[in-house]
Order: sequence, then C-alpha cells, then structure tokens
Amino acid sequence: MSLPNLSNTPLPSDDPDKQGLAYSSKEAYEHIKEGGHKGGQTRAQQLGHEGYEEMGKKGGLARTGQSSGEAAEEQGVEIDESKFRTRDSDKTE
Repeated sequence: MSLPNLSNTPLPSDDPDKQGLAYSSKEAYEHIKEGGHKGGQTRAQQLGHEGYEEMGKKGGLARTGQSSGEAAEEQGVEIDESKFRTRDSDKTE
C-alpha cells in the first residue's frame, strides 16, 4: 500500500476561508475551533503536565509512513508512556 505524498499539502490556517474544509459559517468554524481548544485543555488536565508534555514529544516525532513510536526508536528518543495514564485511571473501583 502506498501512502499519499503530502509534501505540497498546505498547513492548517486559522482563517476559515483558507481551510480545505467547508463550514456553514464563520460562527460554525469558531465553535469547532473553541471545542478543539477545550478538548486539549481537558486532556492536559487528565494527563497532568508531565503526561501531556510526554505525549506532545511523541506526537512531534510522527512522520508520514512511520508511527511516532518507530520514529522515537529510530532517533533514540525515550518516551515514558506510563505518563500517558489519566489521573482517574490510577483509581480502582
């Protein structure tokens, strides 16, 4: 299976007119953008500072055709996935 060449794909923009996605209005775009921001904040609270930082390090290594785990291994970067657990997952029921 061949992966698409994304080298000429434009980077995301904050301007909805420059997005490749069709929004019904600028207001709809703002709601979606705000939801993404709130989701990121929630995830950061769930993981804590160290976990969120570690996840960002791993995500930054991902490349087309290669997982972030493979890229980390290839580049010799250690990722502590134990920090990915949410604070609630440590509690027992």
